[in-house]
Amino acid sequence: GSVALVFYAGHGLQIKGENYLPAVDADISSEEDVPTQSLAMRQIMDVLEDAKTRLNLVFLDACRNNPYARSFRSAADGLNRVNAPSGTLISFATRPGSVAADGTGRNGLYTGALLEQMNNPNQPIEQILKKVVSQVKAGSNSQQEPWMEGSIEGEFCFGECGKQVAQSGVSDDRVFWESVKDSRDVNEVNAYLEQFPRGIFAGIARARVAALNKAEPQVAMARPPQAPAAAPLTKDMRPGSVHQDCAECPEMVVIPAGRFVMGAPPGEEEREKLPENFRNRSQPQHDVKISSFMAGRYEITVGQYRAFAMATNRSSNGGCFVWNGTEWKNDTSKDWRSTGFPQNDSHPVACVSFDDAMAYVQWLQQKTGQSYRLLTEAEWEYAARAETRTARYWGDDANVSCAYANVLDLKAKTTIPGASNWATFNCDDGFAYTAPVGSFKANGLGLYDMLGNVWEWTQDCWNDNYAGAPTDGSAWTAGDCSRRVARGGSWFNFPQILRAAIRSRNSTANRYNDFGFRVARTF
Repeated sequence: GSVALVFYAGHGLQIKGENYLPAVDADISSEEDVPTQSLAMRQIMDVLEDAKTRLNLVFLDACRNNPYARSFRSAADGLNRVNAPSGTLISFATRPGSVAADGTGRNGLYTGALLEQMNNPNQPIEQILKKVVSQVKAGSNSQQEPWMEGSIEGEFCFGECGKQVAQSGVSDDRVFWESVKDSRDVNEVNAYLEQFPRGIFAGIARARVAALNKAEPQVAMARPPQAPAAAPLTKDMRPGSVHQDCAECPEMVVIPAGRFVMGAPPGEEEREKLPENFRNRSQPQHDVKISSFMAGRYEITVGQYRAFAMATNRSSNGGCFVWNGTEWKNDTSKDWRSTGFPQNDSHPVACVSFDDAMAYVQWLQQKTGQSYRLLTEAEWEYAARAETRTARYWGDDANVSCAYANVLDLKAKTTIPGASNWATFNCDDGFAYTAPVGSFKANGLGLYDMLGNVWEWTQDCWNDNYAGAPTDGSAWTAGDCSRRVARGGSWFNFPQILRAAIRSRNSTANRYNDFGFRVARTF
């Protein structure tokens, strides 16, 4: 009763009427090498027929040109037609005997269209493939036309068919309402109304808001500036493209591969008058090679973390370290829902430990089937610098920072306890504590808040300096792994601290109300 799916992309070969799919490590120099280093298409068809599955789907983006043609005697262009067993649908990137385009991005034209269409729920497979045909023909000026063989009985949709899709929103509505219905915080009830203005509990929620406001007047939180609208979500993997795997999942930006010099350049720490206890952590400078990966467009928000905490019943027992005017002190009444300052669902989540962050990415992995994780320290600095070599991705001048990041600014002097005599950035960004994600300018890679707002946990164990650090962009898993590296600084940090090269660390179990995180994804 199950569904089998086969996908292949590459240089499929047709020799003497037989279709072959070469292995990824095939070393083919002549026609005779093909059968021993490839899967024959008939083998795949035999396996599917013997499996007795309800439905078989085969996608072949393999109708490419033959790269070995000069040493082949009987090879033909493209793939030959295939006799599909009962209940099998075979989709070719182009007509039999024709050649498909490689495309300009990570995927061929056909695969790009297929990925885009299969992401749409509640569409029968036949309808999806028709849309793929139209999209590929339009993208190739009618030079390439996908082809389909076989037939199936019954319905199949990627995701869900029928009424299930409509029901999922109701479930989310009910779960959210259950989490806030007994709250005495009007902002939490308003958060439900913002997400579900026409939800099944909207009337009750509005009545609750009115009652709370009447019973206990509260200082209204200013409505935060809206984060810039997300770029259209695409299915290619070109640098800068934005992806989102589910409604409550973070938006992810593709970061290009490259090399950079990691660490503070000579003289920067002296020029910035960095306190002695922070110096030499970012030395020696070293060249690092980074593979392409995805990074969160924003820091994980309160709303995104709320979805995880509700789904997993994640405990926040143990409290959170809060600045009391003279020192950081653990307050057992504080957690990510009550950080000690006003927040709503658009703010970066704070009061989360490294262990909390790891639990969140594991939940994302299970929910989406994708390889979410925290950034490595090298990936973080590479993404934060965005091909710059200045102290901050907007330059060395600290006085213009309020346009680019939520920093310890002039407003903080009048708001944060004990801050009246502190050395702050000589500007006002409008926020004493956290700001809604995306409130400031993005860096050159399209990432927001890489400096300021909240410290961001990374995968790496703590080491006092870079002696012996990896040079391939991987996480440094040697050292003091009871403490992990955090990067980027926060709303609480002096100008000398808020730099691309700065490094801090904390115990994996500790929570601070200026610590949050951003996620990465391997692809």
